[in-house]
Amino acid sequence: MNLALFVARRYLFSKNSRSAINIISWISVISISIATFALVVVLSAFNGLQHVVESMYEEFEPHVKISPAKGKYMDLDDKTISLISNIQGVLHTSRIIEELTLVRYGDKQSPCVLKGVEPSFISASNLGSTVVNGSSSLYLNDMPTALIGYGMSNALSVYLKNSMENLKVYAPRPGSGVSMDPSSAFYSKSITPTGIYLINPDIDGKYLIVPIEFARDLLHLGTKISDLELKTKPGEEEHIKAEIQQLLGKEYLVQSRFDLNPLIYKTNKSEKMVTFFILSFILIISTFNVISTLTMILLEKRKDIVTLNYLGIDKNTVRNIFINEGMLINGLGTGIGLVFGVVLCLLQQHIGLVRLEGGIIEYYPIKLLFSDFMLILGTVMVIGLTASYFPARFLIKGGYQEATLREI
Repeated sequence: MNLALFVARRYLFSKNSRSAINIISWISVISISIATFALVVVLSAFNGLQHVVESMYEEFEPHVKISPAKGKYMDLDDKTISLISNIQGVLHTSRIIEELTLVRYGDKQSPCVLKGVEPSFISASNLGSTVVNGSSSLYLNDMPTALIGYGMSNALSVYLKNSMENLKVYAPRPGSGVSMDPSSAFYSKSITPTGIYLINPDIDGKYLIVPIEFARDLLHLGTKISDLELKTKPGEEEHIKAEIQQLLGKEYLVQSRFDLNPLIYKTNKSEKMVTFFILSFILIISTFNVISTLTMILLEKRKDIVTLNYLGIDKNTVRNIFINEGMLINGLGTGIGLVFGVVLCLLQQHIGLVRLEGGIIEYYPIKLLFSDFMLILGTVMVIGLTASYFPARFLIKGGYQEATLREI
């Protein structure tokens, strides 16, 4: 058995548990465990919030989006789309037409983004699971139908059970300019709403989902599309983006979901890292207890140092005793903090201890990540080793000779 570790363990778990030094040692353990506990819980809470925010866009936003570098529309042939579909990691491709339009229902109207999609888009994006009223199908008796957002349906007073008329969609004619005759400035077409979806206010009040054939007929586009949207395997977005960009060249703009919503992803990560550094600073302050504890233990154990010296134990071994003592305090505190942090997070995940009143979800979201455990463990161990090594080194260097030259 390692002598330094054996002696350090006896000092920490001394039978004389009422001694001041032993009590101070356990105070250090508790302070480190509290800081570690806070790191686990807060980082997991940030992970949960990030997961909820991302999932709100997951059903609608593509993982990779291809659009023309210039202009609004492009004409990708079937061969090129097939090449893109066969790229490893690409799960689904969907032709998209997006255009800013005006939608009217009865005597009410609202600006909206008309989004023409292929029927397979509904299942590939899991958009059907967000439909809270009506059907997610884009066709009824072979006639095109529309999915309208919850916010837009409220603005237009569209209630499917009482719907007596169709939506009328208006799109500007290219190059029509200013005209006294509105019919010459706009294309128009009617469509029946058969489903209301609910994702988030930003999307619900903005998009009207229709079959791509309806959008093409309305805008007179022929085979042109505005975008090609891709669903990919998790974590493959950037790799696929680079491969597609190389395949298509500079005439096309290829963006990942991180490019499409930079504020959402960058803000969450930045807030999480800032919080991590703040809590790490608190952890550093907690380790000052370890430094003071080692100092007091060294002063109390001067007789032991003399005894060890008589037994032929060199200075390095004595120093390692106190380094191991500090690491045991840090390790024990970290272990306790991790266990209690994980238990609390699991209870929140499966039982729901903290509720969110009036929120889009019932309980505060929590998500445990193994990478966070490794980050916390590595941070605590580095701080603990630093707080143990340098005090032990300098205290032993200054006190070892004094303790061994005179009997106490």
